[in-house]
Amino acid sequence: CLDKLQTSRVMGGHEMVAVEEQHKNHELFHESKIVILETYDAGLFNVIEGVMFYRSNHNELKIFENGKGKVIESYYPTQMAGRNNTFVYLDFRNRLKAYDNGEVYSVSDDIVTSFKVYPDLIAYYSNAKSLTFWSKGEKIEVQLN
Repeated sequence: CLDKLQTSRVMGGHEMVAVEEQHKNHELFHESKIVILETYDAGLFNVIEGVMFYRSNHNELKIFENGKGKVIESYYPTQMAGRNNTFVYLDFRNRLKAYDNGEVYSVSDDIVTSFKVYPDLIAYYSNAKSLTFWSKGEKIEVQLN
């Protein structure tokens, strides 16, 4: 078991540990059992407080949450951040999306230039020259000079 960990990429989160052996299975230790997520080298994965995000072999964004895995996007984003079970990413059109409590939300219809995730709050700058704060579907926009 220790040899496996020394030659693997390991990432831990709230009540789970993900292990990816080089060029082998993508496994997750969750609720006292080992779950094989994928049988390919996923290459990219992240665990954020109980939610695991990873790239499928079709370059999709997949999650594992509450004992189940599912595809949430048909592409794998390049800019992502997360905190307290909220996962935020730019879509392929540079619009901000958030995954929170099993749902994907469209946070911004404008092109987002940068964003930061805080507990229960997302702050982002858009091409509309504004700073916007988003929380649970509610937005507060501050126009910048």
